[in-house]
Amino acid sequence: MGTKRLSRRRGAVLVLAAAMMVVVFAFLAFALDVGYIALTRTQLQAATDAAALGAGLKLIDGLGGLPERSASEVDSLARQAAEELAAMHSAGELASVHLNPERDVQLGRYEWNERTGEWTALWGVAPYNLVRVTLRRDQVYPGQEEGPLVGDEELRLFFCPRTRTKDGSPSSSGGRGFAPRRRIPTPTGKRADGPRASDRPR
Repeated sequence: MGTKRLSRRRGAVLVLAAAMMVVVFAFLAFALDVGYIALTRTQLQAATDAAALGAGLKLIDGLGGLPERSASEVDSLARQAAEELAAMHSAGELASVHLNPERDVQLGRYEWNERTGEWTALWGVAPYNLVRVTLRRDQVYPGQEEGPLVGDEELRLFFCPRTRTKDGSPSSSGGRGFAPRRRIPTPTGKRADGPRASDRPR
């Protein structure tokens, strides 16, 4: 009688241990995918910062009283620089980050707003002294799940299916603004701090 009872107990522990192993492996898989998403987001941010800075440097030739380049030339060069610098970075399973120059790069101008007493971002207004770059891994391509990887498609996780959520589809946005000097005269004659190169425009 005692032997049968002990045998039943051993069987119950085995079932419980098997169930716990499933739970443990599920948590490990989830942790691995979450870490992979965080790593990819960090890599995208590094690529974004580099692309925005590279594009911003191209804007300098279009500034000043006698600019060396026209607004259209600066526009083209800035987008090209952003694309090239983004491609030098990896993100997730991509050895080279994808950037769409027309969609992912915005050019604009910082102007002093006398009413608010702040520098305001005006997108699409030349001469350009402001750029914003957005890199993404959040695009959905139906039927592409098992096909060749598209540069900006949703991140392919190791274990979990694509979540269709913001956390599972990392993207990164960053910008750079440039001013001719630290203290800039406003239209009223006052001087105000210009936007710093580290400022991230909204």
